[in-house]
This record gives sequence, structure tokens and C-alpha cells, in this order.
Amino acid sequence: MSKEKLVIVVVIFLLKYEGAAQYCSWEQHVVICKSIELNLEDALDIASTNKTVIKSIAFDNSILNVLPSNVFSKYPNLQQLYLTDSDVTGINLQAFSNLRVLDELHLGKNNLTKLENKVFIELESLKLLKLSQNEIEIIEEEAFLGLIELKILMLDRNKINTLHSETFTFLPNLRSLNLLGNSFETISSEVFIKLNSSLLSLNLAFNEITRVDLFTFPSSLESLDLSSNKISTITYWPSVKNLSYLNLNDNNIQVIVTTTETFSIFQPLNSRGSIHGTYLAENLIELNLERCNLPELRSDFFSGMIKLRILKLRFNKISNIPSGCFINLTSLERLYLSHNVITRVKKTDFDGLSKLAHLDLANNKIKKLSDYCFKDLQSLQVLDLSYNQFVRFKDLQFLGLIKINHLYLQHHGIEEISPGTFRMLQSLIVITLNLSHNQIIKLVENSFVLLPLTTELNLEHNNLRQIPVGTFNGLPSLLTLNLANNRIRLLYLQNFQGTEKLKNLSLQNNDLHFIASGAFKTLSSLANLDLSKNQIESLTEHIFTDLSRVTNLRLEQNQLSEIASSVFKQLHSLRYLNISSNLIQSISENAFRSTPNLSVLNISNNSLSTISSGFLKNLRLLFELDLSNNLINSVGESDFHGLTKLNELHLQTNEIQHVADGSFKDLHSLRYLNISNNLIVNITAEITAGLTSLKQLYLQSNRISNVSPRAFINLNVLVILDLSNNTIAELPDCVFCNCTKLVGLYLSENVLHDLQPKVFKNLNELTHLYLQNNLIKNISSGCFEGLSALKVLNLTNNTIEEVEESTFSRLHSLNYLNLNYNYLRDLPPTCFLNLKMLFVIDLSNNKIRDLNKSIFYGLSNLVEIDISHNSLTELEESTFATQQNLIFLNMRGNQLRCIDPCEILSYSQHTINFMFSDNLWNCTLLKQIDEDSTGDDYINVFCPYIKSNTTSMSNFSFPAEPKVEDNFDRLSIDHITNFPAKTESFMFPFTTELPSKTVGLENTDERSRFGSLNKNVERLIPKIDTLLSLLNGTMYNESSYSSNLANPNYNISTLVNISDNARYSKFLEEFGNEYHRKSSSKILNDFKQEVLIFNALVLVIAYFF
Repeated sequence: MSKEKLVIVVVIFLLKYEGAAQYCSWEQHVVICKSIELNLEDALDIASTNKTVIKSIAFDNSILNVLPSNVFSKYPNLQQLYLTDSDVTGINLQAFSNLRVLDELHLGKNNLTKLENKVFIELESLKLLKLSQNEIEIIEEEAFLGLIELKILMLDRNKINTLHSETFTFLPNLRSLNLLGNSFETISSEVFIKLNSSLLSLNLAFNEITRVDLFTFPSSLESLDLSSNKISTITYWPSVKNLSYLNLNDNNIQVIVTTTETFSIFQPLNSRGSIHGTYLAENLIELNLERCNLPELRSDFFSGMIKLRILKLRFNKISNIPSGCFINLTSLERLYLSHNVITRVKKTDFDGLSKLAHLDLANNKIKKLSDYCFKDLQSLQVLDLSYNQFVRFKDLQFLGLIKINHLYLQHHGIEEISPGTFRMLQSLIVITLNLSHNQIIKLVENSFVLLPLTTELNLEHNNLRQIPVGTFNGLPSLLTLNLANNRIRLLYLQNFQGTEKLKNLSLQNNDLHFIASGAFKTLSSLANLDLSKNQIESLTEHIFTDLSRVTNLRLEQNQLSEIASSVFKQLHSLRYLNISSNLIQSISENAFRSTPNLSVLNISNNSLSTISSGFLKNLRLLFELDLSNNLINSVGESDFHGLTKLNELHLQTNEIQHVADGSFKDLHSLRYLNISNNLIVNITAEITAGLTSLKQLYLQSNRISNVSPRAFINLNVLVILDLSNNTIAELPDCVFCNCTKLVGLYLSENVLHDLQPKVFKNLNELTHLYLQNNLIKNISSGCFEGLSALKVLNLTNNTIEEVEESTFSRLHSLNYLNLNYNYLRDLPPTCFLNLKMLFVIDLSNNKIRDLNKSIFYGLSNLVEIDISHNSLTELEESTFATQQNLIFLNMRGNQLRCIDPCEILSYSQHTINFMFSDNLWNCTLLKQIDEDSTGDDYINVFCPYIKSNTTSMSNFSFPAEPKVEDNFDRLSIDHITNFPAKTESFMFPFTTELPSKTVGLENTDERSRFGSLNKNVERLIPKIDTLLSLLNGTMYNESSYSSNLANPNYNISTLVNISDNARYSKFLEEFGNEYHRKSSSKILNDFKQEVLIFNALVLVIAYFF
């Protein structure tokens, strides 16, 4: 057998060892494959399925390279094929053979650079072909031959800059073509000639086109997107008679050329004729000319566009609307003119627009509206005049707006609303009148007269100081009145006369000091009243008279000092009451006697010292109670008596020293209890009695030193328990035994010394355990036993000196382990062996002197390893031999002298980001890196002779230490940590100065030969070198594969015959498990076949070197 044939056989054989089929699943005639590498045929070889019934195959996030011929031929009934984001670089002829019924082919997000002739020739039924987000530059003229049924072709976001005249010849039924985001500068008139009767939609947005000849496009075209190009000239409008949608947004159009003349349409003084609309686009329905840098409009530019319904002219430089400019747009329904520099609206500007329903003139510089300027707009429903420069309005300016329902007048300099200003709008239907963000100082009687159908009036963010009687006369249908963020000081009787139907009233953030009794007496329909953020000092007995329908009342951030017994006596429907952030010291016993429906009560941030007055006793339906941030010093046995519906109770940040036994015994429905930041010392079972539904308990930041053995015996459904920041020195055995549903347990910032074997017994569902910032010195063997679901374990900043081999052995689900800032010196070689799901491990800031090379063995999911700030003097590269997913490796602040990053990088499928600084490097290269980078920078290392399957930092996410959310229903570890603000890159040369370690390839031919190795073989070389090193009596860490293969004294031929069975056994012991994990047990036990594999590997090396 020739060398070339042998290599091919070996590679394919070994790829089957790497085996991709285990990543594919089959369900209901669909095959889904994720993260497949190299061997597409093996991935599809699912023996248990009947290939003829498969209708859909999906590969995602895989590495498929070139699609081989006939690879899908065994799936004759395939209808959908997804090969997205799978590093497809080429397609062989007949790759899609026998797929006669394929309907959809998705090849987006790959690395295709060229489409060759006849590559899709057998896909005679294909209707959708997606080639988006590739690197395609060349499409050969017969690339689409055979696609006679294709209707949708997506070539967007590639690098195409030219198309052959025959490219689309073979697509007689193509309806939609997407060429967005390519590199076209011009479009040849011959490109679309064969699509003249079929193509309906064409997208050429985000290219580099400077000139458009509309004769180029098919006459059948209905939708054309040319937005975000560099178009300055458009020619031959007559060719697009069927066009209904034209998008020219974000261009720099200056000249339009018709069939008979050339002129600038935006320089009327120099024009030599008119453009007749019938020749422009007689069927046009929508025209987008936004962001085209237009300085002016010609008066006859839109002539003849009798079917136009939507015209977008936003974000231009239009300062004037020529007389009669829109007069022929008899079908226009929406006109967008915002973000221009129009200063005045004239009487004739909108003549003829009888069907216009939406007019946007916002964000201009309009100071004046001419009388009768909207007289022809009988169909207008929405008028936006916001963000202009009006000072006042007159009634005749709104004449003709008989159907308006939304009028936006916010953000002007309006100071006064004169009586009758809006009298011409008396027929308004369901209107929103927005006058917010102006400078209105006063309102007068009848300011809004003759607006009988107005439902919403917004006057917030003005300078109103008072509301005269009769201000709201003429608003009998008003439902919502917003007076927030003004300067109103006083409310008197009849202020709201004429608004009997009002449901929502906001007076938030004014300067209210006084509210007269009966001020709201006429508002019998009111449901929501907001009086928050004012200066109200007291509430009189009759202030809320006749407000029996109010359900929500906000009084927070005032100056209230007490709540009298009769204040809320007429608020029978009240459900939400917020009186937080006042100065309340006492609440009368009968304050809430007349509000039996109250469900949410917020009294936080006041000065209450007791809750024993009984003011809660009548609130049988109370669901949420917030008493946080007060001065409460104790909780009595009967304080919460009868609150059987209470679900959430906040008592945090008080001065509670004592909680009486049985205080919460009636709270059978309570799910959330927060007593953090108080002065509690003891936790007993009597305190938690009755809390049978509790799921979240927060006791952090107290003075708890004693937790009784039965403290949590009643909390059978508890999910989150926070005991952090207390003075707990010891936890009784089995203290959490009854909390079998616990998911998050916080014990950080205490004074715990030891962890006893049974302290976490029965916590089978615990996922987050925080023990940082304690005084833990010893972790008893078995203390984590049973924590089979644990994902996050934080032991930071303790005094741990050692861990046993079995300490973490049962934590099979662990994703994050933090042991930094302890006193660890030595770690048992197998202490992390069973942590197969570990993503992040932090061993920084300890006293570790040596790491056994097998310390991370088998932890293939590790993404981040931090061993910084220890006392390491040596570190073998093979320590990271099984970390194929490693992204971050921090080794700064040790006493290391030399290491080969390229060898470490060879083990990973990703680009590794190293941190090297503050070591004792004696190899020139690492010394230079150390000098050139700052201590906080990660370094991206690239080695030319390693072609790895890299994942860039911008696309890679990894689990970091999460914090259990307060809401247990959102508990998750799927949090993402931000990447470092700065990450540098460094390219390793072929020759590196690494004493006693790696010597790089010195010969140029050797470099190029090595660099051009097939990717499949490259990924196997580290394993080959492992075999060679061990069988030659050398330690794996003493030479990298590059140094061995480049060394002329390295005698490969002497290694072919294996004579030392003991050494071979050593190989099987140290590396056999990993190497054979993906192969069959038969090979593991068959010595002769193993020798055969080894000999083949050696011959692969011999062939190349």
C-alpha cells in the first residue's frame, strides 16, 4: 500500500474513533446533529433508523468542511436540509445527489467562497435556497443549473461584487432574491434579463451602489430595496411600472434621469422641465426616501403617483414644502416628515390629501401653523407636532380635523392655552391630547372647551402652579388626566369639575401641601389616584370622600407622620396602598377597618417602632406586606394574627431583636419572608412554626450565633435560605435535613470553623452553596455527600489547608468551584477526578507549590482555570492535556520560569487566553510578553503550526459564578460573565527560546509542510507524540510534538517494533482510558490490534516528516 493510501485509511479509521454519531439524535423523521467535527458520513450513520423515512436533517455548530459526493444519497425522501454554522468550505459535485424531493436547503453561516457550476443540478424540486452569511465571492454561470422550481434565493451578507449575465438564466420561477450586504458598486443591465416575468422582490440594500438604472430591473418587480447604498443618480423610471414598494432610504440622491431629460429634482431654480408621475411609478404604493440628504422637494415630483399610500421623507434637510407638492397623491394615507428643518406649515402644504390618516411633523423647527393649514385633512386620525418650537396655538389652525383621535403637542415652548383653542376639534373621537413637556404656566377657565369626546389629556412636565375652577369644562368623556411633574401647591373644591367620568388621575411630583376636604368629591368613578412625591403633611377625615371605587392609592414620599382611624373609611374598594417613605410613627388600630379588600400594603421607610397596635387585624385578604426600613424592635405573637392569605412579608432593615414564638403561626400561605439586616441572635423551631409554604427565607446580616438543631424543621418546601453575614460558628448535624427542596444556601461571611459530615444531609436538590469568607479550616470527608445536583460551590477566603481525595468526589454536577484565598499547599492528584461537568475552577491566591500533571485529568468541559498567585515553580504542559474546551488560563503571580503555550493550545479546540505576568520567566519570548502586557490583560496566543477549531471570545459564553436570584422561580446558573475589557493577541513564531522545553521548526520547508497538514491529521498529532514519547522512554512533558518531529535525531524507525510490554502497559494505564474512551471495549482488550493502530500512526508521521 502506498504512503498516500495508508494515510487516508488511517485518518478515516481514527475519525471513527473520534466518532461523531453520538452527537446526533433522531426523532419523528428528523435528524438533529450538533457540534459535529470532521466526519459527516459517520455522523449520519445512525444504524437504528430507516433512512428512507427521514424528512429533515439539521447540522448546527459543527465542522463539516467540504461536503463529499453522495453523502445524502441514502435519504431519498429528505425535504429539509439544514447545514448552518457548520464551517462548510466547499461542495463537491453530486453532494446532493438523489435528493429529488428536497424542498429547502439551508447553508447559511458557513465559509463558502465559491459556487461552482452544476453544484445544485439534481435539486429539481428545491424551492428555498439559503446561502446567507458566507464568504462567497464567485458564482459560476451555471451554478444554479437545475433549480427550475426555486422561488426564494438568499445570498445576503456575502462578498459578491459582480454577477455573470447567465447566473440567473436557469431560475424561471424565482420570486424573491436577496443580495443585501454584499459589495456591488454597479448592477449590469443583463443580470436580471431572464427574470423579467417572474421576479417579484429584490433586496440590494447595504451595498456600495452609486448609480441605479431602473431599466436594469425586471418589469415584473413589485418590491425593490436599495436602501443604505451610495446612490446619487437614478435613471429610467419607466421600466418599473409594476413596482409597489421602493426603498431608497439612506442614500444621497441628487439626480433623476427620465427617458427624455436629465435634471436635478432638488434644485427647482435650475430645472428644465417636470417629471411626469405616470412615467415614474404609476403603481407605487410605498416610497421610502428617508436619510437621503434631500435639501428640497420639487413641486411636481410626486405627480401621477395616484396609488401611493405611504411616503417616508424623515431624516432629510427639507425646510420648505412647495405649493401643491402632494396635491396629486390622492390615495396617500401616511406621510412621514419628521426630523427635517421645516419652519412653517403653510395653508396649501397638504392640499388634496383627503385620505391622509397619519401625519408626522415631529422634530422639525416649526414655529407657526397657518390658519386652515389642515383644512383638507378630513380623514386624519393621528397628528404628531411634538418636538417643535410652538409658543401658542389658535383655534383656526385645527380647522378640518374632524376625525382626529391622537394629537401630540408635547415638547414645545407653549406657555398658555387660550380658551377655545381646541374648539375646532369638537368632533374628536377617543382622542389623546398630549401637551406634556411644555412651559405652560397657567390654565384658564374653558381652556379645553368643546372637546366632548376627549378621553386622555396629558399635561405633565409643565410649570402649572394652580388649577382654576372650570379649567376642565368641556371634557365630559375624560378618563385619564396626567398633571404629574408640575408645581401645583393647593387643591380646592371643584378643581376637577366637569370630569365626572375620570378614572385615572396623577398629581405625582408636584408641590402639594394642602388638599381640601372633598377636593375629589366629584370624581366618583376614580379608580387610580397618585399623590406621591409631594409635601402632604396630614390627611383629613373627608379628603377621600365619595372615592368608593378607588382601587389604587399612592401616597409615598410625602411628609405624613400618622395615619388616623378615619382617613380611609370611604375607600371600600382599595386594593393597593403605598404610604412608604413618609415620617409615619403611628397607625391607628382602625386605620384599615373600612378597607377589607386591601391586598398590597407598603409602609416601608417610615419611623414605626411597633406593629402591636393591631392595625393589621382586619386585612384578611392581604397578599403582600412591606414593613422594611422602619424602627421596629420586636415581633409579637399576635402581630400577624389572621393574615392567612399573606404571601410576601418584608421586615428587613429594622431593629428587631426578638421574634416571639409562634409569631408567624397563622401565615400558612407565606412564600417569601425577609428579616435580614436586624439584630436577631437565635433561630429556633418555634420562630418558624406555621411557615409550611415558605420558599424563600432571608436572615442575612443579623447577629445570629445560635441555630438550633430543629430551627428549620417546619420548612419542608424551602427553596432559598440566606444566613450570610452573621456570627454562626457551628452548624448542628442535619440542621437542614427537612429542607429537601432547598436549591440555594448562603452561609458566607460567618465564623464557621468546620464542616461536619452530615451538615448538608438530604439536600439532594441543592444547586448553589456559598461558604466564602468564613474560618473553615477542615472539610470533613463526606460533608458534601448527597449534593448530587450542586452546580456552584464557593469556598473563597477561608483557611483551608488541605482537601482529601474524596472531598469533592460526589459532586458530579458541579459547574463552578472557587477555592481562592485559602492556605492550600498540596492537592491530591485525583481530588477533582469526578467533576466531569466543571466549567470554572479557581485555585488562585493559595500556597500551592506543585500541581500533579493529572490534577485536571478528564475535566474536558473546563473553560476557565485560575492558578494565579501561588508558589508554583514548575508546570507541565500536559497538565492541560484533556482540556479541549479551555478558553481562559490564568497563571500570573507564580515563580514559573518557562512553559510552552503552543503545546497547551494544541489540546484545546478554542483560542486560549493566557495571563502570564508576574512570574520569573527566563525564556526570552515570555519575558517579552510579560513586559509588553499589563497584569490585567489576557493574551490571545496563536501558533502558526496549529490550526485549531477556534471560537472567538466575542462568540463564546461560559458559566461564571452566579448569584441565586431573590425570586426562586428564576433560579438558574446560566449567567454570563463579561469578558475582560482588554484582550491582547500574540503570535508565536516557529522558533521559540524555551530552554529544556520546545524547539520550534527551524527549516522553512518544514514549517510550510507542517502548516499545510490536513486538519484531521493535525488534531491527532499530540496523541501520536504521546505514544512516541512513552514508548521511547521519555516523559510526555519533556517534549512537544513540534520538537520531536523537527529533531533529526529522533529515530522513528526504531519504535515500530514494540518489545517492552511493561512500557506499553504503562501507556495503557496513563493514557489508555482517554484514548480509548470513544472506541469499543473489544479494541481496549485486544493487544494485537492496538499494536496495529500504533504502527499505522508511526507511518503517518514518517510520511510527512
